[in-house]
Formats: sequence, structure tokens, C-alpha cells
Amino acid sequence: MSPESWHILLVDDDDVDRMAVRRTLSSSGLQVTLDEAVTAAEVFQRLSPPGDKYDCLMIDCYLPGVSGLELIRDLRARGIWTPILAVTGRDDVAIEKALIGAGASDYMPKQDLHPERLARRLRYAIRVGRAEAEQAAALRLAQRAVQDRDDLLSIVSHDLRNPLNAIRIAADELADPQLDPEERKVMSAAVQRALRRAERLILDLLDVSRIEAGRLQINKVAVAVRDLLEQARGEHALLSREAGLDLQVKIDPDVGAVLVDRERILQVLGNLLGNAVRYAKGTGKLVLGARTVGNLVEISVQDHGPGIPVDQLPHVFDRFFQARQQRRAGAGLGLAIVKGIVEAHGGTAAVTSEVGKGTCFRFTLPRLAS
Repeated sequence: MSPESWHILLVDDDDVDRMAVRRTLSSSGLQVTLDEAVTAAEVFQRLSPPGDKYDCLMIDCYLPGVSGLELIRDLRARGIWTPILAVTGRDDVAIEKALIGAGASDYMPKQDLHPERLARRLRYAIRVGRAEAEQAAALRLAQRAVQDRDDLLSIVSHDLRNPLNAIRIAADELADPQLDPEERKVMSAAVQRALRRAERLILDLLDVSRIEAGRLQINKVAVAVRDLLEQARGEHALLSREAGLDLQVKIDPDVGAVLVDRERILQVLGNLLGNAVRYAKGTGKLVLGARTVGNLVEISVQDHGPGIPVDQLPHVFDRFFQARQQRRAGAGLGLAIVKGIVEAHGGTAAVTSEVGKGTCFRFTLPRLAS
């Protein structure tokens, strides 16, 4: 049986103690790559970005500026679940309890620094630490699921309440036998609009559910990119004009065709153009573009609206993000659906933006060979 091979970070400010650990490890029969740090700042620098760089951290209890106990607490508070073997010069039950309570995977007095005992402690710490990391990850997933459920109930109840209220009010008016015929038409139209809003929300929720379950149905056919963009422009020309936007189409001559689900890609374009119309009202030009990038076609929607703050850009495609940031701007599902549909076609979706200058959403689709 081949010896275990581990990458360990030793954290100790004492040169003699670090040398003793090196010698002990070299006699332990383990294959160890050993890095060393003497301060807490060095530890966080080596662990940035967080990940599985090390199999175990060996942390001395007494460090300059911060105790090993405080460092362990800080690591766990930051969500760093690398196994930790705490090492101390005192064999004390109270210290052991405090270290384990802070998040150490195991504890070892320095007087026990013997090759076989150290190897045994490291094996145990790594086994326990990895199990704890798995439990922490499962807990985070469960907490996220609960949060998502609460968000869903809150946002959907909020977004459904508005059209239902509109329908209730219109229904009360329509029940009046003395209602003027013209007013009756107005109330009937209001009911239709409210029903469409409710239906859109329900369909969006179904789409998100299918995307996350990997069951979104895609029926691909060859479609000329110009035809797609011209149809999208035609469907949004009136709304764009009413919003003070000049909707233009700019397509490179060599773009050609793509193999896509036409209705799904029109849904993507509709979501992106709808966002631009909502947020970039009265800012002039709205450009729907397409160009060839290698074996891909890149389609873009560029506006000159208020832009998106840089700290929000990494999250714009997250479901419910828009609703969390702006409590009445819809359920926040449109961009999550855009990303899901595009990725189901083998493409990618991205956004660039500058506050005060505008936003450009881009997505790619595999280009159909000529």
C-alpha cells in the first residue's frame, strides 16, 4: 500500500518548533508537501482564494498578534473548512475543549510529537475535517433551499397580488348593470392585461423549474440570424417607440444562420429588450446587434440607460436577484431564464455595464456551418 500524499500548511512562529515538525514528518512514512507560515495574515494570503489547496492546517496555539484559537474561529467564520490539527505546548482538557469548540478537527500536545503519533493524528484530523466540511456544505445547501423557498413564496405572492387585485376591482365594476359601455370595455381590457401578467409569471416559474431540472425542451431548426432579429424588432418596435427609444438592428454581413429553437431565442430577445425598455426609457438609441466570433454568433442588446453598479454585475443572472434589489420590478426571473435557454443551446450569456453610460447584454450561439 502506497503512503498517503498530503499538502499541509504549518502555522507556527517558532523556528525550532517548525524544524521539529519537519523532522517528525520526514520520519512518519507520509508523503507530505509542507508549506510554512508564521502569522495569521500569511495564512489568509495562502488560502486566498478559498478552496481545497491544503489537506490540513497544523496551527500552533500561540502566534504573534492572535492566538491559534482566534485564528481557527476566524477561519471557520469565513467558511474555510480545511481540516485543522491544533498543536499546543500544554496538555490541558480545557484547552482541548476550547480548540475543538472553535472548529479544530483534532488537537495534539507538542510533547506527543512522535512520527507514528503525528501520522495517526493527521489521518484522524483529515478524516474528521473532511466529514465536517461535507456536513457544513450540506447545511449551506439546506439553508439556501429554505431561503429560496421563502423568496419564492414572498416574491410570487407579491407579484400575483397585483394582477389579482386588478381583476377583483374590474370584476366589481363589471358587475354594475349601470356601467357605461365604454367603461365596460376599459374594465374588460384591464382584466385581460392582469391575466396576461399572471400567466407570464406562472410560465416563467415553470421555465425556471425546467431549466434547473435540466428538462427544458429545445426544438432546433435552422434560422437566419437576420430573420430572428428583425422579428424581435417588429415585436418590440411600438413599446420601444413609446419609451422614447429608437430600436435599431445592426448585423454583420457574414453572420448567416444558427441552429436554434426559434421561439426560445425570441423569448431571450424579448426578455432582454423588455429590460432595456423598462430601464432605459428616453435615453435614445437601443441597438440589437449580431456578429461572428469564430464558430459562434454573438447577439447583443445595447442600451444607453443608467447602467448597473459593478457590485451587482456578477449576480444579474441569478434568479430573484432583481426582485431582491428592487422590490417592485418583477419576480427577477427573466435574466435567469435568458441564461438557462442560452446554455441549453450550448452558448453563454454575459453582461457589461457602466453606471451612467449604459448596459450591453451579450449571448452566443453555435454558428451553423455554411
